[in-house]
Amino acid sequence: MSTTLEVKLRTTASAFAPLIALLGTSPFRWYDTQLVQGSVFPAIVALLVSDPKSYYLGGRMNTSFARVQFTIWDTDAERGRSVEAALYDFLDVFNASGAPADRAKPNYVVGARGGMYPQTQPPQFQRIIDAKIFNNDTL
Repeated sequence: MSTTLEVKLRTTASAFAPLIALLGTSPFRWYDTQLVQGSVFPAIVALLVSDPKSYYLGGRMNTSFARVQFTIWDTDAERGRSVEAALYDFLDVFNASGAPADRAKPNYVVGARGGMYPQTQPPQFQRIIDAKIFNNDTL
């Protein structure tokens, strides 16, 4: 049985020391789909936006370039940027494709932007990272 991309991401991220240092261990503040109410910051939400399968003339393949939106939440804008830097470092080494790491860099950040909710006290800052991740469903 294969593992979903969301599980691969969270499991691997929870063993990545720079993210552990920022997101803690109990709980590791990495969530799927949406932020958990009452969550301590900083936190990351990984939302699978799309996962279209790759095709060739003979049919559907086991691989895809999934789009994942990572939203970093924090009440400290500079610390949020530190989480963003750690996330970039994580994506540089994360491999959900099974391809030899020395031959391919299977992940691409295709967009990054910021946001803020000023009505909360303290304000909540966001960094939103849009990434393409090469995934192999059979792993």
